Amino acid sequence: MNKLIPIGTIAVGTVLLFSHEWRLSRQVASVCADRDALAEQVRILDERLQAVPAEIQAKLDLAQSNLELAETRLTHMATRASELERRLQAVQAQAPAQAARAASGRSPGWSPSEAESLAPLPEYFAVFPKRSHWGPEEVTGPPDTEGSGDIVTAWASARPDSGPEWLKLDYESPVDIGEVRIRETHNPGAISKVTAFQPNGTEVVLWEGEATPAQAPNDFVVPVSQPIAANQIKVYVDSQRVPGWNEIDAVELVGKDGSRQWARNASASSTFAELQNQLSFRSTIETITERPRRLEISK
Repeated sequence: MNKLIPIGTIAVGTVLLFSHEWRLSRQVASVCADRDALAEQVRILDERLQAVPAEIQAKLDLAQSNLELAETRLTHMATRASELERRLQAVQAQAPAQAARAASGRSPGWSPSEAESLAPLPEYFAVFPKRSHWGPEEVTGPPDTEGSGDIVTAWASARPDSGPEWLKLDYESPVDIGEVRIRETHNPGAISKVTAFQPNGTEVVLWEGEATPAQAPNDFVVPVSQPIAANQIKVYVDSQRVPGWNEIDAVELVGKDGSRQWARNASASSTFAELQNQLSFRSTIETITERPRRLEISK
């Protein structure tokens, strides 16, 4: 009888020992799982930290690219400003003679001066929207870009040679389209497709293919034989086909009835006007930031 008591005690102790070992093994497994999860989090954080410099470098590269584009535009604008100043001086020199002709009632042989012929009528500004340099609104109304070149009065995409771009135009009245006439004023030949939007919103291809490079200014004419009534036109441009900015000054919608319309509204996939505004904003911020520093230096 006395021998049975130690045996029972040993059995109970053995059970308690196994139970304790089981609980201990569960705790060890939980700790190991937590350790593995923590190691995975550390690995993910390390990867993210390594990716940050690459993102910053990409942003710096984009900023540098935008700055180079702006410098190119500024060079063109400076050249254009010099040309306009020269023309203004010539017009001012002719002003006395023009005033004399006006006082005499303008004889039959009189012809308007270069500046007068280019100046839009007051009604023009009431119909067509205010414009920003190289913005899509530059395509509204009749052509107003004199000659050819990188000129602010035509639409230009944000970047040259960047691939597919588009320009969408709205006209006052739907017509049975006879032809679409596109005035290209810089690096013609990049137009890849011209479409029209029917009143139900269906987009119909009027022409698609490879345009022949030409000297600017160039009128790219798309004749339309099929019966299509529309007052919205979309011009697709593949900017990689012809190097440099491919600029469009105006798009005329000609009806089969002989009617002629200029676009009243325009939108585009991108425009250099947006980049120009960003650079102007950044310049303003830099000026505000530098002002206190300059005052501190002057003290």
